[in-house]
Amino acid sequence: MNSGIIVAVTLPKELLTSTATDQSTADNYVKSNITKFYPQTKIEAIAVGNEVFIDPENTTKYLVPTMKDHPHFAR
Repeated sequence: MNSGIIVAVTLPKELLTSTATDQSTADNYVKSNITKFYPQTKIEAIAVGNEVFIDPENTTKYLVPTMKDHPHFAR
């Protein structure tokens, strides 16, 4: 916080399914990982999912719905 650097925050693939299907989970993630630090931390982007294309649980089907249905992740 207050460092002046611009950062991107990543929603891990482990949370992709739950945030795509449950608004309260998405809201809680944003509250704990974004709102708590913003604007003192310059958050430029929220990346949704990491390595989803090689995920053995095939979470790729949740990638677009998470970004589309939750305005926090669709900026």
